[in-house]
Amino acid sequence: GDSEVMLYAQRSAEGFYQHLGFVPRGEPFEEVGIPHIEMVKAP
Repeated sequence: GDSEVMLYAQRSAEGFYQHLGFVPRGEPFEEVGIPHIEMVKAP
């Protein structure tokens, strides 16, 4: 499709998602005490 895919990745999995073509966007944040980052993959 032609839609952007967005997810909230745990920082420990950021490299895994980068390998799949996702790029980080925005600032890291914590959810239930676990660091996360928003990641996106363009179409």
